[in-house]
Amino acid sequence: MRSKNTKTVVVFGATGSIGRVITGKLLAEGFDVIAVARDQHKLSKLRELFSVRRPTMVGRSIDVTRRSDVDYLQDLIDQKGVQIWAVVYAVGNFPAGGFTREISTPISGVHGKELEELFALYPVGFQNVAQRMLLVMEEGGHIVALSSAMSRFANTPGEPWSRWHLSHHAAAFAALDRIISGYGRARTAATEKKVLVHRIAPAAVRTHFYDGAPPELLPPSGFTTPEAVAREVLSALRGTEAVDTVVMPEQAGDR
Repeated sequence: MRSKNTKTVVVFGATGSIGRVITGKLLAEGFDVIAVARDQHKLSKLRELFSVRRPTMVGRSIDVTRRSDVDYLQDLIDQKGVQIWAVVYAVGNFPAGGFTREISTPISGVHGKELEELFALYPVGFQNVAQRMLLVMEEGGHIVALSSAMSRFANTPGEPWSRWHLSHHAAAFAALDRIISGYGRARTAATEKKVLVHRIAPAAVRTHFYDGAPPELLPPSGFTTPEAVAREVLSALRGTEAVDTVVMPEQAGDR
């Protein structure tokens, strides 16, 4: 799974709009990357994108909401004798064109099953991954979790965009933020292994999630990009202190 003397990074959500760019940046920097996602077909397509250095595939899909899947991955890494230097948690559920529905549906109107699925993906999924991957991580490594700026900014009543801050995605990300903070501040396996736990919280990222949305519902400050998020991830991995940062649009009004 890894080349001699090369650091290995596991990217969860590697086939997503942001995870795909992060994977490419890591490969370009010389890291060995283990790409993990739920869709095996998308993983195969991801591998075809890179011609010189290619990510390692696990050989099956991994759903972070299933503890048995993450157990399988941890056992496989252990059997191969690989020590993980860093984990990037970039999972998400942002279907193309899904923003309009999300922002138009108050949280009181969201079916409990849908809310349950998001909580399973964000806070529970991260917990599954962090607990198992720490068992196969090097001392002094990194865990980088992608959160969202929506859980950081106050809601502004009356503005259409502010509904996003009251959505079920916002609720799930707020729970994820709490768990990430716990790993960095309390005595955990991460602190005992001197693993730095970083939180990168992008503002709205330009992806197909916003396709078809009316202009009046879009973020007034514009969008950031997957590339900008990937740069922050690389910066965190190069650092010696835990990073907790918001990634804002590089140019206001960029729609």
